[in-house]
Amino acid sequence: MPYIPWYFLAAPLLAISASSAALEQPQGFAWGISPDEVMEALGEGAKRVDEADARKLEGQPELISQTDTYQGTPVIAQYHFRDGERLSVVRFYITKAADCPNFLANARTSLGKPEHSETQEIGGLMKIKSEDYPQAEKGMWVDLVEYAHVDPARAKCHITYRPFADGKPGAF
Repeated sequence: MPYIPWYFLAAPLLAISASSAALEQPQGFAWGISPDEVMEALGEGAKRVDEADARKLEGQPELISQTDTYQGTPVIAQYHFRDGERLSVVRFYITKAADCPNFLANARTSLGKPEHSETQEIGGLMKIKSEDYPQAEKGMWVDLVEYAHVDPARAKCHITYRPFADGKPGAF
C-alpha cells in the first residue's frame, strides 16, 4: 500500500506518500473520529487490536494497527483512541534501525526547529532524544523520538501526532 488515505470527512486530511521527497505534514487530522471510520479509511492491512491486549499511550488504548510505509520507510502505524471511541494519537514506529537516521533527518528538515528538545542517557547504553513540534496552525502536536543505542542494530525511532488545543498536546 503506497499511502494511507484519511478522507473520512469532507475536509482534506492526512495523506502519506512513500514517494514524496519531503515528510508531508498531516493537514487537518480528523481527531475524534471512531475506530470504524479509521478502519474504513485505511482499508486492507488495518487490523483491530483487542482492547485487553492493546498497548496504551497516555492511558489511551491502541485499537488499530497497520504495517505500511511512511516516506518509503517500513513502519508500524498505531492508532490510539480516547475512551476507546475517539481517535486521539497516531504513532509511526520505524521497524528497521538502519532506517532511523535518514527518517529522522527528513523529519527534522520538514519540521524545522523543535520548541523543546531533551536528551536522556540511560546506563551508558542508550540515549533517548525527544523533540516537540507544536503545529497550532494545523491543530496538532508532533513528537519525534530517537533511541540511540550503543549497538546500532538496536536503535529505534518514532513520530507521534496528537491533537493540539489550548497550547498543549492531547486536548480537543
